[in-house]
Amino acid sequence: MWVKTILLFLTVNLSSGLEFDPMKAMELLNELIAHPREVIEQLEKYKTSDLIAALGIHSFSNYSISEECHEELSFLGYGMIDVARHVKHHTTKAPSTMSDQERREYLIPMMDAAGKIGSGIARGHLLSTGAFTECKTVNIFSTSLNRTIQGDYYRILFDIKMQPNSFNGSCQLPQIGVDICLPYSCRNEDLTDYFRAAVGVSKELSPVCSVRNVNGRIPKVTTGTYVVLTALSLIVLVFIISGTIDYYYQNRRSKLDLKREELSSRVGWKVFMAFSFYRNIKEIFNMEQCNKKGQVTSLNCIRTISTVWVILGHCAAIFILVCSNPADLLDFTKTYMGTLMANAYFAVDTFFFISAFLLSFLWFKTLGKQRKAVLSAGGWIMFYVHRIARLSPVYYVTIIFFTFVYTRMMRDMPLFMSPAMQDDTCRDNYWLNLLYIDNLVDPGKICYVISWYLATDLQLYIMSPLILLSFAIGGSFIGLLVAMLVFSASTAFNAYQMLFWHFPPTQFDLGPKDPKYDPQARRYDQWNYYNPLIRCQIYIMGLVLGYFMRKTPKLNINPWLDRVMWIFSLSSMVFVVFIIQDYTSGHLWSPIQNVLYSCFSRVLWGIALSWIVISTYYQKGLINDFMSLPFWTPLARLSFCAYLIHIMVMGYFFGKNHSELYFSTLSYFFLDTVIPVTTISFVIAIFWSAMFEIPFAKIEGLIFGGAGRRQKSSLPEKKIETPTEDVDVLKIPIEFPDVKNVRF
Repeated sequence: MWVKTILLFLTVNLSSGLEFDPMKAMELLNELIAHPREVIEQLEKYKTSDLIAALGIHSFSNYSISEECHEELSFLGYGMIDVARHVKHHTTKAPSTMSDQERREYLIPMMDAAGKIGSGIARGHLLSTGAFTECKTVNIFSTSLNRTIQGDYYRILFDIKMQPNSFNGSCQLPQIGVDICLPYSCRNEDLTDYFRAAVGVSKELSPVCSVRNVNGRIPKVTTGTYVVLTALSLIVLVFIISGTIDYYYQNRRSKLDLKREELSSRVGWKVFMAFSFYRNIKEIFNMEQCNKKGQVTSLNCIRTISTVWVILGHCAAIFILVCSNPADLLDFTKTYMGTLMANAYFAVDTFFFISAFLLSFLWFKTLGKQRKAVLSAGGWIMFYVHRIARLSPVYYVTIIFFTFVYTRMMRDMPLFMSPAMQDDTCRDNYWLNLLYIDNLVDPGKICYVISWYLATDLQLYIMSPLILLSFAIGGSFIGLLVAMLVFSASTAFNAYQMLFWHFPPTQFDLGPKDPKYDPQARRYDQWNYYNPLIRCQIYIMGLVLGYFMRKTPKLNINPWLDRVMWIFSLSSMVFVVFIIQDYTSGHLWSPIQNVLYSCFSRVLWGIALSWIVISTYYQKGLINDFMSLPFWTPLARLSFCAYLIHIMVMGYFFGKNHSELYFSTLSYFFLDTVIPVTTISFVIAIFWSAMFEIPFAKIEGLIFGGAGRRQKSSLPEKKIETPTEDVDVLKIPIEFPDVKNVRF
């Protein structure tokens, strides 16, 4: 029963980063749960002590293994055989192949560090984890081999049904893993064929699927790695030096006015000081103008909560993958809080809504002041240039850092030995991210699993002038008409795909599927979840709301209507999030149910968000006071960078854990996992934003805004804001040592 959602969170947000069919995984795990005894009996035949002993009696002549690896494997295997003889015959004679020191400091730790088949197999405990640290600390000089020998961490993966690897359908995921400590000299060798033959009748009739080294899948350091590290080091150096100088100037202003005036008049000096850590971090936490008239301050709260919701869902996804009792965690998913995490997709819809709303709200503000300039060819060029220039630097730094540096840092992390973890795809596909087309081209091998959102958001931004111009030129009626036509076309296209391709109602991969659904013919994520033609529904709602709120600076709302709409909005949100629990619990929905949920759940969510924004903007009250508290502002400013880096934080957080993880209670999961990951992500985001986001936003302002002011050009001073941008950073005065109130 629990297996129907066994990898729930894993596929909720990370499905494009895995190499297995989740429905087949469910089927295999169901068989395991139905017949755990048979699997356990098969596993008992492959104890780690027997695996090690096999090293001493099996010939290596047929395998391309280095002589050094061959000698150390044989040495380890014969040592294990001697120990077995010693135990069997109750003799006190020491093993003949090893000295006492070698047995004490090499053989015993290697045996002890190996994983042992434990309890809980029927609850999803498929991995027998070894003692990683004990294995890696094995390091002695062997008098028998006349060289230093070390231990290294490996994992032997078995077919979950313990059937031969050559059988049709064998070795699919999930697999059963047994960790073992083997010689370090074998780290670059492929031991799969050897172990298949050693523990089976033959290579083809062995249940061994593969053998993996803890660092075997880590990409090698390349020239690109050194180039990226050098470039980032230079930025960090400038960040520190400029911040130190800025701090010095700010505190010795009276003595240096003349010199500062001379320096600050130079563009190079302004660019240099744009990287000041002192100024940038100070600006992040500046809350002096948090509740300035005309600002939609409740968006800071909404954006922060949505970011935390995304991190929460991803934490659960990774935890499901690595914990030793997934069945217990799956029991939790049957609760309301579990469904809330399982259906975290609406956090993404919230981002799309805020992106469109801010775009429309600010664009029409600029249109009212500089209509001719905004609608000119130059205005539209800046419309796109500003967006790409504002969004790309910190995003590009993240992608390049992840591709060339981060993936090389994942050493000594047993987590990444999992067969479900995808090999390095960034090496070949990172350029798709840089072009913002990774959601459309080869999404099954996406480089950075969360980057599809940025691509889809930019594509929606590119199409937004269709709606904006309809309102700007044709007025409210024509604008609404065009918006409704596009909205209806998107809804109809969604319904067509759902019925014709038999898509599931949501991205949740482990719910029951229509037998006619063929992911090989058309993938749901690529054609529906990532598709801007489908996701434009809620984006259009944000554009329309932004227009009408800019057109209506004041609005008196009847208190009773306000209360009724709040009840309706919150009820709608609860409804669309929790109704899916019936589907995720294993009940197959009819095609009509699938269509209705896929086409209209986001509409209800958008209506609810619209009223929250309207009410908190026009009405005063307790809710508005809470959502407008100043502390939301710096968190919202950091939300984009926190979103970008939280996947790397989670990978490092879980990867450095060398012991088994267990889910016990929700409160412990929050305290031990969710809160630390969220906190670390936002803390790192402070420096990530101060080094890579704010400086380039300032430089972009100097290039475009500065030129426009000097020439009094007709090009408008753009302040387009999106949910992936900092709502307030673009409005903060950039105060260089003697340049006051420069805004861009």
